[in-house]
Order: sequence, then structure tokens, then C-alpha cells
Amino acid sequence: MELEKDTLKKLIEYLKAHGYPENSFAVEYKIGNFRVDLAIIDPETKIPILLFEIKSQNNNLNIKFGRNQLLKYLTDLGDSTVPTYLVFPIPYNPFFEIKRLYFNVENEQIVEKTVLDETEFDFIMQKRARISERVEKNQKKTEDTIDNFKWFCWGLALLILFIGILKKFKVIDIDATDLALGGALFGLVILPFASKLKFLGMEFERFEKKN
Repeated sequence: MELEKDTLKKLIEYLKAHGYPENSFAVEYKIGNFRVDLAIIDPETKIPILLFEIKSQNNNLNIKFGRNQLLKYLTDLGDSTVPTYLVFPIPYNPFFEIKRLYFNVENEQIVEKTVLDETEFDFIMQKRARISERVEKNQKKTEDTIDNFKWFCWGLALLILFIGILKKFKVIDIDATDLALGGALFGLVILPFASKLKFLGMEFERFEKKN
């Protein structure tokens, strides 16, 4: 345990020397029901940039256990693009070695690569990469929502047309109460798609959970 603490200390010192701000380090950072040994957090957006798991020895058992841990962290984060690393002690400067793990969550393939490249650990570069990935993910989510809403509108238009035809041929009879209930139902259905909705002079705003 002490060996892991010493390795963690050396790793933090190394990252600080390469431009990582003091408030970017989160030791024992909680992700879901687990805690990663070290997470690098962007101080502005509060999103994880890098994840490090420290092990006392570089052997197959520790590598397998560490891989499972890191995969659980990424699964709970819901973001497999965050770089993950296993860190092991070595008896010479910088007194640790780093193994990068690449996860493909869809087919569970794992690729390992030993690294200690200053360019890979550039704080600004990693921060921009994570923010860019987050923006792209949010844009995709917005586009999917718009597409779903478009199909919903088409379906609703066809339903209204069908009801209008039935009413014209006196197959059904619709009164003011039916119209009011239909309008209320429409509002409840459309509400999840809108961040703001104005109705009868009142404005409703959806509150979203911020991570």
C-alpha cells in the first residue's frame, strides 16, 4: 500500500512539473460506486480528462484486475473516450511506468501500450480533446432528439388528419372537452423535447441535472 502511495506521489509530481494545475488532481475520485486512484479533472468544466489506477507490481494479475476496474469506471461515466492508464513502480527515475489501455466498449477489445510521452500528457491538449468530444456527443444527442421530434410531429399530423376525416363523415363526435384533453396530452408529450415552453401566458422551463 505504501509503495502505491509513493508511486502516486511521484506521478502527481511529474504531472505538476508538466503544467497540470493543483486543482486538477482528484485522488480517490468517486465514479458510480467505485473510486479511481487518480482522476485529472478540468477545473472549469469539472469533467474527467484522464484516469490513473496505481498497482504495486507489473504482473498479469494486477493488469487484469486494473483493466476491469478501469472498464467499470468508463462504463459508469458513460464515456469510453476518456484515456485510462495503469501505473506501476520502477526502481529508477521517474520511478513509475505507465501503460495506456484502449477500450472498445462495444466489442470489449482491449489494447495496451506502454507510454511516458510528454506530448501525450499535455494538459491543454487533453483538456481540449475531452471538451471537443463532449461537444460532439451533445450535438449528436441534440440531432437525435430533433429527428425523434420530427417523426413525432409527422405522426401527430397524420393522426389529426385521420380524426378530421372521421369527424367529417360523422364517424366520431368531438366537443370542446375532447379538444382540451387533446391539447393537454399534446403538451405533456412535447414537454420532454423542449427546454422552454410557453403555454397560455405561462412559461415552463425544464431543469436538467448537471454533472
